[in-house]
Amino acid sequence: MQRLTRQIFFKQTLFSVALLTCATIAQAASPWMRSEAEGYYWAGLNYSTGEQRWDNSSDLKDTDCRNSDWYMHHKVEYGYSYYYTLIAGLSASSANCGDDSLTEMGDLTLGIRGRLDKYSNGKSWEITTIIPTGYDRNNSSRPGNGRFAIEGGVAWLFRKGEASTSLWSWQGGASIRLWQGPPADQFLSYLSVHRRIATVGRVGVRINGDFSFRNESPEKIKFENRTRLTDFDKLKVAVSWSNHINRRWSYQTSIGHVLWGRNVTNSLIVGVNISHNWNR
Repeated sequence: MQRLTRQIFFKQTLFSVALLTCATIAQAASPWMRSEAEGYYWAGLNYSTGEQRWDNSSDLKDTDCRNSDWYMHHKVEYGYSYYYTLIAGLSASSANCGDDSLTEMGDLTLGIRGRLDKYSNGKSWEITTIIPTGYDRNNSSRPGNGRFAIEGGVAWLFRKGEASTSLWSWQGGASIRLWQGPPADQFLSYLSVHRRIATVGRVGVRINGDFSFRNESPEKIKFENRTRLTDFDKLKVAVSWSNHINRRWSYQTSIGHVLWGRNVTNSLIVGVNISHNWNR
């Protein structure tokens, strides 16, 4: 009885903390809900490079140096109950452009996701908060904004049949991110489609649209591809391949390119990630 009481108290405390400090590292919301006590770990590594940049008028111009960036993301999700999933994430990055370089920890994220449909998975709401780590807010080479942000959004997934048998699936999400001061607030969205290829995996195409409300002036930044430190718009497309290694481990590889932007680098992005489920 005492053990059950401690478990209930622990869950109530964890849930209360998540409600006060919610966040995620992913752009826009995710439709996936975890089962009660199910754990999920995700790690991703991205490399981006480019030597042209869209200016504030969306004119494409050459930059003084080629940008080369590495981004590492870690995310953990926990099924608090059938109705709520808790989220935590942490990022790190390494940026290089000419003689300028930076390697540092980025922002911490904590959050909560809930069901919009209590009878099925694939429709959810999400509330998140971005928490800066201890880097210098006034350093133009900082890895994040050095500001708190809150984000709220919804996401959906549509497919016929179970994940293991459905041939096609579509997924989309949209959210609004509000920053504490600069940079400008943002509207984030994505739409993706995946097709199963026999039993060997899935191929997918995803379009991301990040748009500024333009309610803050762009900040001076040292690395020209640090889009999240300023007022920007970006439209990006990526192609991916994903598959299961075994019942609990899976992987995904992707290659993408920025199609259009404002105050953003014309970048090529290559990525790989792995994920693990337990207690599923």
